[in-house]
Amino acid sequence: MNELHARIISKLIDTVGQIISLKISQPDYSKYEKMIEDTYRKLPVKGEEKIKEEKPKEVTKKVEGAEEIFKGTACLACSKNHISTVSAALNEAVRFARSEPIDHPEIVRRIGIALDELNIMERIDLAPDKIVNLSGEDKEIADWLLSKSRELRHMIDAIKTKEDLEKAAAFAAKVRDELLEKLFNISALRERKEELKEQVCGDLPEEEKKKCIEAIESL
Repeated sequence: MNELHARIISKLIDTVGQIISLKISQPDYSKYEKMIEDTYRKLPVKGEEKIKEEKPKEVTKKVEGAEEIFKGTACLACSKNHISTVSAALNEAVRFARSEPIDHPEIVRRIGIALDELNIMERIDLAPDKIVNLSGEDKEIADWLLSKSRELRHMIDAIKTKEDLEKAAAFAAKVRDELLEKLFNISALRERKEELKEQVCGDLPEEEKKKCIEAIESL
């Protein structure tokens, strides 16, 4: 084993330890969930088109930046928001169901919101033409989420009692948490991977640096 490989393996061991630590932690997404629900309720305000016309460059810049960050996985980023909204809508429906009948208009409306979000996610963000562009863990997550979304949609379609609603809400929250954890771990791994390239290969001559980066990529 030469010195380069020894340095790479040493850094990888450190990286794995940090990733395991990140995986153990469980972030609190309740504030994010409430933000999604509050945002979904808001209606377009007068003058919105004017604001968009005044700042077209800023909006375009943000969209381009998002595409660069996710590098073809933007459908997963959108899916994350959809499933969070589904969970928030169903949780709100459960809250109403504690004091109102299951066919109360506000409960029905929130169940409708959840179905809308799932349909958009399945037919647009997780459509075959989007998933086919993914690879590796990204594709595995997309396939997994598509399966869970269909299962959740069937649960929502079958809601007839408050207990059915509670089960669907609990399942949606579980799927949301698992998806966020999967995406969080992938993001952390990719960040560490870039840091590793810089730490191990940054000071090497150009040709050796290229080989060093290729070695890390292969590992």
